[in-house]
Order: sequence, then C-alpha cells, then structure tokens
Amino acid sequence: MRLNFLISFGILVFFSVCNKIQTPISESEKNALQTILSENESIHSFLMKEEEKIPELTKLETAIQALIALNGGLKIQAEKMQNSLKEKGSKDVEKFFLAYSAFSENLAESVKLAGGTGIFNKFYCPMVKKTWVSQGTKVQNPYAPEMRDCGDLVP
Repeated sequence: MRLNFLISFGILVFFSVCNKIQTPISESEKNALQTILSENESIHSFLMKEEEKIPELTKLETAIQALIALNGGLKIQAEKMQNSLKEKGSKDVEKFFLAYSAFSENLAESVKLAGGTGIFNKFYCPMVKKTWVSQGTKVQNPYAPEMRDCGDLVP
C-alpha cells in the first residue's frame, strides 16, 4: 500500500516537472509573435476610433496560423489565441469583445513565454471585466468609449 502511494506520488511529481519544461522559443517564433502584436495594435487602434464595429481579423488570423505552423514552444498558446477568436461572432460586438479579451489573455501569456517585448503590455478593466494588450503604459480601453482611461496595467 505504501509502495503504491510512493510510486503514484513519484509519477505525479514527474509529470508536474515535465509540464513546467518549456520548448525553447525560436527567433522565427519571436518574429511571428511580433507580427501578431503588430496586427493586434492595428485592431486596438481601430477599436479606439470606431464604436459598435468589429474590425477585420484576416491578417491577425493569418499571423496566428503562421505561428502555429512553426510548431515550436508557442504553438499551444497560438492555438489558444486561434480558438478564442473562433467565438467572435459575425455581427455581435459584445461577442467579439469577449473573444478579443480571451485572445488578449493568450497573447499576453505568449509575450511572457517569449521573454517579453518591453513595449507591449497587458491591461485589464474591472468595469467591463476585459483584457487587452497594447503598446506603452498608457491605459487606452478599447471596450468602453465612455471610459477610455479606465483600466490598469497588469504586471
């Protein structure tokens, strides 16, 4: 009985450690991530100017596909980004905002895994309960035109 417990515990520890080992991030992946960040910045700018409109995501989705195709250390995060955008809806702005917030969470995690970029940051607005990633440290909430400065820089 005690031996079975020790074996089970050892296997659990082994898999726990294995899950923490990360595949190295290649320069190609970092470049692909930079393309995604650039496309994301275009979408953020669009949302800051337009109300009740959904931006075109084709270039962003293509950039995510390119990152997935590299089959490296960011593949799982890229797949999560892709999956979150599948829930965007075609004309429902609130569905898009929920999908974009989920995408942003995964994008922020990808940036963190890649070692950060130094210029892109994660933000969160507690009023709308949504996340976004944008350049700089100034809060520019893309979700609520009436509260563009509502939100916090998240470490």
